[in-house]
Amino acid sequence: MSLDKTLCINYIGRDEAFWQKAQQALDTARAKEGAASLLARTASALLDRHDAAEGCRLLTEFARLTPEAGPMAPVGALGEMLPRALEFHRAQGATDAILKDTYSDLLRWVNWFARHHGGQDGVDELCWVVLPYAGSITKLGCLQYEVIENRLPVQAFVTPGGGLVLFACGGVYVDETGHGLANDVGASFITGLKQSSTSVRGHLIDPRTGLIDPAEASLPTEGLRCILHPGDKALTLHIPAGTSLRPEDVDSSLRMAREYFAAAGMPFSICQCHSWMLDSQLDEILAPSSNIRNLARRFARIAMPGKGSVARFVFQTDVPFQSLPPEAVCTSLQKAVFQRLKAGVPFHDFGGVMLL
Repeated sequence: MSLDKTLCINYIGRDEAFWQKAQQALDTARAKEGAASLLARTASALLDRHDAAEGCRLLTEFARLTPEAGPMAPVGALGEMLPRALEFHRAQGATDAILKDTYSDLLRWVNWFARHHGGQDGVDELCWVVLPYAGSITKLGCLQYEVIENRLPVQAFVTPGGGLVLFACGGVYVDETGHGLANDVGASFITGLKQSSTSVRGHLIDPRTGLIDPAEASLPTEGLRCILHPGDKALTLHIPAGTSLRPEDVDSSLRMAREYFAAAGMPFSICQCHSWMLDSQLDEILAPSSNIRNLARRFARIAMPGKGSVARFVFQTDVPFQSLPPEAVCTSLQKAVFQRLKAGVPFHDFGGVMLL
């Protein structure tokens, strides 16, 4: 089967030569025994069942089965799936502008691959690039949105005055600084959460720092409205590298998200995020006018376990920060992050929630 190169150029980007290279890689891969069946199963997982996790697993298996085809083979596979993927998004109400914004994200990861492989075209962030093809992610303005099952260990309540209050779920291990942990190693306390007809009692999360309070607090349930707890269908936003984070652009994107998902039959009153940009330490590094800082302040933050991904995305590389050449540490943010990492100060990924 031949790629519709015109369609690929229109909705993903690049030129005829790029997509000819993708076609050749796909043809080489398909000639390998078992590859055609694997491609068909990948397409079914993504386009029929909208199962991004299974689609990623199968596309990864396809890439491993066909190394002789090179890293452009997955690009060719996704290009072949593009017509049906576009149909699904169109049925949800996506305009051509939204479709182009959504599917051209593939090139961001092609560029990432090229930076780390001597300019070679290809892609290896397969679990990310399959998301549009599973109908799982949509770019609306400057931000991307994905509908997921909420896994943040919080319950969020709206107060009678319209404010947002976060309680940690029960059973969260917390260290002495207030950060949640993945297990009991280094835990200072374990959270509890009790709800009755008259009150909610548990450990509040500081919305500015994201830290969990070791002391329990109690709030009357009168007027409180729970709008998020684990297992709920939730709208999560992603922040693409290089996107505009000017307040007016973020406002426009959030407005588009409210309207788009409501029209698609999935109205959301709250949005969440999981990002290095929400680390409250950045408040000490960034200027008050920083767009990153102002975006983070829209969220009630939640300190998450783990070291976080700040180094990967600030320096745009998977190379350990200790091995970075001087030219890779040039912006004020890069310099400030580098000095803190060098001093042994850890950064964290944070979760966050905000009202839409």
